[in-house]
Amino acid sequence: MRQDADFRIVFLIFYSAIIYHLAKLMKAKGLEMPAYITFSGTGSKVIDFADPRPKLKGLSKLTEAIFLDIYQAAEEGSDDEQQTGDDRPTEEQDILAASADALAANKAAHPMSGFIDLKQYENPKEITCKGGLMIDEDIDIDDIKSVLLGDVNNTLLEDKPLDYSDITNELINNILSEYKNFVEMFFRLHKNLNFSKEFGANPSTIKLAKTILTSKAKEYLLLGIEQQQKELIEDQSVEISESLFFYPLVGGLNKLAYDIYEEELAQ
Repeated sequence: MRQDADFRIVFLIFYSAIIYHLAKLMKAKGLEMPAYITFSGTGSKVIDFADPRPKLKGLSKLTEAIFLDIYQAAEEGSDDEQQTGDDRPTEEQDILAASADALAANKAAHPMSGFIDLKQYENPKEITCKGGLMIDEDIDIDDIKSVLLGDVNNTLLEDKPLDYSDITNELINNILSEYKNFVEMFFRLHKNLNFSKEFGANPSTIKLAKTILTSKAKEYLLLGIEQQQKELIEDQSVEISESLFFYPLVGGLNKLAYDIYEEELAQ
């Protein structure tokens, strides 16, 4: 039980990063905030390590907080721009207003839940299969695939394709800034939600995580890019096809899990 509390922060960060990236992607695509998120596939069972309670009550609060943080930040930016222009509502403000309406409707229909309902099923792999079988039209994955580069500009690679040869020091620093924005947001939410009380995470590992996630972020980012380039057999003309945002995170989480394990062995 104690080991679960020690390692829970690793899964909370992992989950939060995915939701953060999803929210950023949806915002960049001009989509409204979701009222429901369904977890499918065997891999989705990992969320049980982050929140073992029924109905994922803690993760629902965390998910909602992340989406609101991103969408409201965007709304504040739109308001600042609006002050320097005319009074006509922008498309972005229309999306934010529609999101607020949808979330309010969901709250009215489910008063005991959060604004965003998380759906988890006993057989998540079966849900994935059923979803595929119910599609009644041919869909080319390349037509609907969308990849967010992971920079502070929220660059969509389908709109602005980049090769690995296009990676500059400026882009590296841009990716690191976005990654650090996530880390800062995560620990800001910890102050509001208190991950120790909400999820039973060990306070000492939460403190450890904040240091480890940022101490070697650039090193882990460069290592991730280097490994990807090696797989391409030095063909730098290949377009980047995945987000660079997760490269420093992978290295940081591996280091965090290792240090937690070593500390347990020493006790």
